[in-house]
Amino acid sequence: MGEMKQERPYRTRTGLKASGVLVVIALAALLTGCGSSEPQARPAAPVARSLQLPVFEKSCARQPGASAVVPIRVVRGAIVANVCIGSKGPFPFLVDTGGGTLVDSSLAARLHLDLVDGPRAVTSFTCKRQIYFASVSQWSVGNTALLPQTIEVGGIESPAFSDLAGVLGSDTLSTFGAVRIDYSQQTLTLGPRSGLLRSDVAGGSGGVPADSSLTKGTSFASPMPVEVVSKVLSPDHLRLVEVRPTVELSIGPSRLTMTLDTGAGNTTLAPSVVKQLGLAPIGLPGTAYAGLDCPIAVNHFTVGPAMLGNVQLPQQIVGSSFIPPGTVGVLGAGVLVHLSPVLVDYTDGELFLGHGEQPQPSAVTAAMPAKT
Repeated sequence: MGEMKQERPYRTRTGLKASGVLVVIALAALLTGCGSSEPQARPAAPVARSLQLPVFEKSCARQPGASAVVPIRVVRGAIVANVCIGSKGPFPFLVDTGGGTLVDSSLAARLHLDLVDGPRAVTSFTCKRQIYFASVSQWSVGNTALLPQTIEVGGIESPAFSDLAGVLGSDTLSTFGAVRIDYSQQTLTLGPRSGLLRSDVAGGSGGVPADSSLTKGTSFASPMPVEVVSKVLSPDHLRLVEVRPTVELSIGPSRLTMTLDTGAGNTTLAPSVVKQLGLAPIGLPGTAYAGLDCPIAVNHFTVGPAMLGNVQLPQQIVGSSFIPPGTVGVLGAGVLVHLSPVLVDYTDGELFLGHGEQPQPSAVTAAMPAKT
């Protein structure tokens, strides 16, 4: 996301009131991969072909079909869902298991969302930016109502997704207990709502979730520890909850803890891991966009067969760039799209994978940006 223009006519207030509902939001560090290190000099921005994301539902009125099954569009790996806020929309949101929920600042201003905190300065990869927080009481994805929540508000200036209105992150998705992503059928199936995750969720042992229909066409692939971190910002006592699913990728004798990130275009490793594995770069260094719109330098490497739990991944080209603290890389859509359907079981800390049918062609065929 880009810097917010502070002159926008927002109404702010101190303190936090959420009609008795526990407020859960994700720290900006999760959405954008923020780190505590000082910003570095930005590399030259890559040339990106801007594309218009599909808005495929006619209105915010209830559509035919089950409420738990949300239509999505797969745009070269990027998962787009239509979100309504109040009675306005629908708006295209990126479904991002590696990030937190956010609405673009221009949309927040247009909808007159009630800001409850901000601005707060954050560092996102190599970019400085500011965020606010807004309270949303009535909103939905597809036919499914979402719980009242306080979400991040920040400028989204994605060079590749010109009309991206927001991000639906793991802080919101995890409240359903489990989510099933079918890249082939282009559906997002939400599990029975289970409420907030505990802070001690660990990888499970391969048991079937409460709603076994979510596992249809999949099999247990890997434990998926879920990091749940709560923080309180002063002076407004704003509670932040970071939810990040992680998996272990095995490359030879190395065991790498990776963020499971449907919002990332490709698998990316930290430079320290590349050095540890003794990989030689291929081609010239390039640039990509991290955190949606922050240009970063990227080197590329070939990685031989790797194991994701009990699933062997073929040789692939991965990127390498700065990775925020917490994990040593991200496992992106470039891998997951070939293992559809994907079941992310937040409650039991487990990842289920399918047989890997290719996604059906989308009306939008432009390439997904390399969000790392």
